[in-house]
Amino acid sequence: MPGIELNLPIPSLSDTQTQVVTKTAQALTAIDADLAAPVLPSEININTALPFNGNAATNVGYITFGGGTPGGTIPGAIYYNNGEWFVVDSTGTIQITNGGQLNVAVNGGIGGDYIAVSALLSYNSAGSKYIFFGAGGSTIVDVDVRKVILEGTSATVTLGVDASLVANKVVNFKSLPTSGVGLVAYDSAATAIVDGSTVAITAATTFNGLVTLNGGYIGPNHGSFTKEVPFTLGPGVTTANINTFDLITSTAAVWMWHSEPLDVAVGDKITTVLARVVKPTGVTTITVALKKRNSLTGAITTIQTSSTPTGAGTYDVTISIGSPTAVAVRERWYIEVTGDGASGFGTGEQIGGLSYTWTA
Repeated sequence: MPGIELNLPIPSLSDTQTQVVTKTAQALTAIDADLAAPVLPSEININTALPFNGNAATNVGYITFGGGTPGGTIPGAIYYNNGEWFVVDSTGTIQITNGGQLNVAVNGGIGGDYIAVSALLSYNSAGSKYIFFGAGGSTIVDVDVRKVILEGTSATVTLGVDASLVANKVVNFKSLPTSGVGLVAYDSAATAIVDGSTVAITAATTFNGLVTLNGGYIGPNHGSFTKEVPFTLGPGVTTANINTFDLITSTAAVWMWHSEPLDVAVGDKITTVLARVVKPTGVTTITVALKKRNSLTGAITTIQTSSTPTGAGTYDVTISIGSPTAVAVRERWYIEVTGDGASGFGTGEQIGGLSYTWTA
């Protein structure tokens, strides 16, 4: 056996021929028996490198590596040290495992202090999703990427940040419609997307383009709007611009009345009419009336009127309707300004600043 002394009988010069033959036979028999016996692990003591000369070690059940870094700086080496596996390539040492798991940081996919804090990227097969966990692998964390591309059946949707945005923003989803389709808005104070079904959208919004509401509009008092009426001139009148009011001026006493149609729709309610009246003399009274005409029957209905005093001066004539009536189908609503009796408007009298307010 390797490392074991056989103590073989050695023939001497004083031995007889018979003794020499006997001792030789005994020695050969002992050597044969020693070589025939299997080598035991306890009988092998390798205390230096064991080269295989480029040959393979075949039919090996398994190999147990001891701790340490013997040959750890030689490219092609693999070793086990301090509970972790390492390999060495032409660039240096690479750690294969970390804390009982594959050290994925070695491939450049996940770096930073991922290893130091035991972060975790986990795949959930039940939900078919990846989950990013932070320190200790217990809490879901944020993901910082340039763009997110969502893959659909036939197309993709890319979520990104335009270069024109120069200040950092946070967007949280605070509420969304619980049923049907609803309007959502961004609440800068709450840094959140909110919807009108559960959170009132109260911030003022300016739309620079055309807004089409196919289903109508519902709001407080159905929404209130004010519009200035452009004048359509008839015979005997001229225009001027005095005190920022668009005015029509009577040039003769033959002008009896003037009317302007209103741009309202079915369901609208007119609440206020306003007109500026300038009277150079105190002879006549000027009346402003809100009227409607049935386009089918021709019937005219006066809704409400308001008149100036008889004295000279500048007056704001206001019609305030406490309980407005909604515009009905086949109705044409208009404002009529009438002079005093048969004399009509006095020369130089002016009507302007004609406007109305309605709810829709």
